[in-house]
Amino acid sequence: MTASILIIGSGAVGAVYAQALVKAGCEVEFLVRDRESPNAAMPRTL
Repeated sequence: MTASILIIGSGAVGAVYAQALVKAGCEVEFLVRDRESPNAAMPRTL
């Protein structure tokens, strides 16, 4: 049985983790923000 992993908000660190998980036999998917979303504007304030 393989694990299915969802990486949310993946930047460079998410890509590194995904690569390691794929090498370990996991199925990896990414959930990324639509560039047209108003919430995607930078810089974001807290």
